[in-house]
Amino acid sequence: MSNKRIIFWLIGALSGLMFISCAESTGLEDPGGLRERIGNLKGVTVVELVPYYDFDREFLLDIEQPLDHQDSSAGTFTQRAYLLHNNESGPIVMASGGYSAAMICMK
Repeated sequence: MSNKRIIFWLIGALSGLMFISCAESTGLEDPGGLRERIGNLKGVTVVELVPYYDFDREFLLDIEQPLDHQDSSAGTFTQRAYLLHNNESGPIVMASGGYSAAMICMK
C-alpha cells in the first residue's frame, strides 16, 4: 500500500470513530450529581442551561409552591428561579425576580 492510501484509510477510520462516539453522547455530564439531587427535591423540576456569566453551571428551576401554607386545599403555583453555581463550598446565586431574572441569567 502506498503512504497516501494508508493516510487516507487512517483519516477515514478516525472520522468514523469520532462520528460513532458523538452519536452515543448522553449530553451534559452531571459532576457530583448536583442536577440529579436538585431534581429529586419534592416539587422541583430542573433544566441545566449553558452558563452565561462566570459560573461553572446554571440551572433553571420550576418550584411548585402552595398558595397558602396554612390551607393546602388552596392550590399551588409554579415559581421559576435561576441557580448560578460554581462549587458547593462557596455561596450560590439564586435569582427569582420575575422577568428581570431571565434578563440577568440568559443571553
